[in-house]
Amino acid sequence: MIRGGSRERAKAAWKARDLGGLTLHECRHTYASFRSPRGANAKAVSTYLGHATIGSITMDRYGHLMPGNEAEAADLLDVFSRRGSN
Repeated sequence: MIRGGSRERAKAAWKARDLGGLTLHECRHTYASFRSPRGANAKAVSTYLGHATIGSITMDRYGHLMPGNEAEAADLLDVFSRRGSN
């Protein structure tokens, strides 16, 4: 049985599997980084992380990981360019 606080339990679990440890902040960042490109709702990720607003922290930090951002923006620019040239 593993006793102690969450940090001690985590250290024991990592040691049992011969892994290096992570801080709580690194765990939060890893969670958000893995959820974002898999299509998780940005507002949900923001809420899970306890961010006050979606824009000021969540999107600034993890927005580049969200799927389709660059391709979607490029496609929209192409559509607008074609409309202007016709």
